[in-house]
Amino acid sequence: MGYLPRVEMAQRVRCIILFLFYLFIAGCRTSAQPTPTPSVDLRITLHPSALTVGKVDMVVTVTDAGGLPLAEGSVTITGDMSHAGMAKEIGFLSGGIKGVYNVPFEWTMGGDWFVDVVVKLPDGRTASERFTFTVTN
Repeated sequence: MGYLPRVEMAQRVRCIILFLFYLFIAGCRTSAQPTPTPSVDLRITLHPSALTVGKVDMVVTVTDAGGLPLAEGSVTITGDMSHAGMAKEIGFLSGGIKGVYNVPFEWTMGGDWFVDVVVKLPDGRTASERFTFTVTN
């Protein structure tokens, strides 16, 4: 009793060495630092402005911290309702004019919506914001 065959002992030693090696490698790994999102102001206006079921243009105005327009990026809008089972509505536009992106969108039914706006800037960074709307039939 208490005696381990040489083969079994060698396997245990190998496992312990591998475990310690993986711990060492994990400790040496550098963590990815998130790229700070630039200071970007996102605003939405609707045309027509009435929050009723139907087609609408979401006009997204994108400016930098100094209020200068950011016109060379792309804007993706994803609209979803607060309840499960609803298909998402997605709009996309590349290259706004003077920081204004006119994205076609459709409110498919009345209720509470949230709209995620993601702007991809020319340097590859992104800025995003969530807006909420209540749409009537």
